Amino acid sequence: MAYFSGQGHVYVGASDSNGNQQGLNFVSNAPELKVSLSVDTFKHQESTSGQRLTDLHLIKTKKASSLAL
Repeated sequence: MAYFSGQGHVYVGASDSNGNQQGLNFVSNAPELKVSLSVDTFKHQESTSGQRLTDLHLIKTKKASSLAL
């Protein structure tokens, strides 16, 4: 598990397909912030060696499903 000890103002906003920020809005001076992230993936297994090894791991979607201050 990675630890992060941050401090300061909390801003949220959208980004474009290149990851560039489209605008940030000040939320609050938050003593605690919880974000729930989810990733939908597709895994493909090969069928030629008989061992069914994963030969493709494709990320289909990423999203933040909740934000709590």
